[in-house]
Amino acid sequence: MIHNPPHNPFVEQVAGDYFVGREWQVQEFKSSLAGLEAGQPRHLYIAGLHGTGKTSYLQKLIDTSSTGSVLGVLATLDQATAYDQASTLVKSVAAEIDHKASTRLIEDWESPEGSTHFYLPRRDRLLSDDLRHDLKTLKEIAASSGLSKTVICIDEGHRIEGSALSALKNAMQHLNDYLVILSLLLIHEKGGAVEDGRAMLDRKAGEAQGDYGASRFFAKGIPLGPFETQTEAERCIRRRLQGNPIGFTDTVIALIASVSGRVPHEIIAIGSDVYDRTSREGHQRATKEIFLASFKNRFSHDYGKALEIRSQLSETARRAILTLLEMGRSTEVDALAARMYPDIPKDAQRTVAAGIKGELDRMCNSAFCSEIDGRYEIDHPVRRYALEIALELE
Repeated sequence: MIHNPPHNPFVEQVAGDYFVGREWQVQEFKSSLAGLEAGQPRHLYIAGLHGTGKTSYLQKLIDTSSTGSVLGVLATLDQATAYDQASTLVKSVAAEIDHKASTRLIEDWESPEGSTHFYLPRRDRLLSDDLRHDLKTLKEIAASSGLSKTVICIDEGHRIEGSALSALKNAMQHLNDYLVILSLLLIHEKGGAVEDGRAMLDRKAGEAQGDYGASRFFAKGIPLGPFETQTEAERCIRRRLQGNPIGFTDTVIALIASVSGRVPHEIIAIGSDVYDRTSREGHQRATKEIFLASFKNRFSHDYGKALEIRSQLSETARRAILTLLEMGRSTEVDALAARMYPDIPKDAQRTVAAGIKGELDRMCNSAFCSEIDGRYEIDHPVRRYALEIALELE
């Protein structure tokens, strides 16, 4: 019995503390970091949908770079003017130098008598030359404190105004002691995260009087999506639970990783629900039964719809869905019929396939099944599991 359970580790929002996986994405950054140290920085952008771990990834880059003579800075943009956004970048670097070297740069920036170091606070609009001057000034002050290189990670970078993007490119052209990583939130992913991120940068550059060099300033894009493997997703859960008196069984960990679609935000949200239910019920370990109760509550609409679908299925449709779930990939109807009825003649299989197609097309109308180029799949992880338990396939 847990009388005073510790704070739910799935609601702790300390970016970077529970970072796992993303090995090749981190390696890409390390390659750019090596270029920075050689005086040839290769600026990057990262792109991904909501909940794919962009902020945690940026914090990992800060932790990776903030050693020795490299200063790591995290700047978060708000929805403000280009001038405000440029000021945010400069002030974020200044604040980190203050923290590392006990300088008083922010105090100088905010001085009512006027800053002695910076140009931007003296203006009411953004000028590239002012931004260049202020970043150069910061570089020199940081270098005098033993911080010869600076990595600036810009979170919420999709908010950046085109003119601020252009000014940043112009300011950085001759400042080889900075490496910039810009994070872009994608609303939809159509052509792939890297391509969609580049298109977003091009649109912003187009708004800055067609300064497409502002887009190409970022030499390479890094996609962030779901964890690439089930193992990585499970590691994310185990890392959160490490050292906690409440644990999850291996089955529960695997189910959370699967049902979440391996998306970090969903892993954390589902894991938090399971943890809270386990704690409330006074257990030390989340079991499959606890997970099922949590799933049915959290995804009550999808589960209810799955039960409704089950009640309307013919025996052929039920068998087709079971086979499709078992195969776990997009499948043509003919292949599905052959898998279901391997011993009947091919002519009969074609007749059966026509009936199966009609059933699956009706399923597609319910959003529980998708069809692309004649191939059918139950691909949404939550709806997939809702169907599995509705059909008693736990």
